[in-house]
Amino acid sequence: PGGRTKYSIMMLLLAGCGPKDARPVVKIGFAAPLTGDVAAMGLGMRNGARLAVEEANGSGRFPNLRVELQAVDDRSDPREAVNVANQLVSDPRVVAVVGHLNSGCSIPSARVYNRHGLAMITPASTNPKLTRQQDDPDWGVRNVFRVCTTDDVQGEFAGRFVAKSLKLRRVAETA
Repeated sequence: PGGRTKYSIMMLLLAGCGPKDARPVVKIGFAAPLTGDVAAMGLGMRNGARLAVEEANGSGRFPNLRVELQAVDDRSDPREAVNVANQLVSDPRVVAVVGHLNSGCSIPSARVYNRHGLAMITPASTNPKLTRQQDDPDWGVRNVFRVCTTDDVQGEFAGRFVAKSLKLRRVAETA
């Protein structure tokens, strides 16, 4: 029994000495609330980003690179989001950013990413200002992309749905 335990420990130690993945690493930054009131949405986004990175690494499309996800918690706070953006742009291996969850964090962070030449894609920010701010002549290269539609498109669609499908003429808000 004692010999078997020693043998098992020796095998574990030797397994750690095997060849490492020597491919250069590129990182996809990820920023969203991972703690706090809306952490469930941020964690869901992070899980999706992790899956995409795993699929990219397993696809064979990047035989000379290894992709890693660098996830950072912006706590759904605009000031913290800017801090997170500055942290991500300071790592030269970060080549793009997925995030942020909400527009209040995405809008100021996008400026940081733009100054450093990083593309940003948000799966959830809906304020039209996020992409419209790129119309500013001082913006430079357009670097902000979104997966979802903007509030103005969603609002119009919801209004049409309520009027045509639900046949409602008035809507009231209750507290």
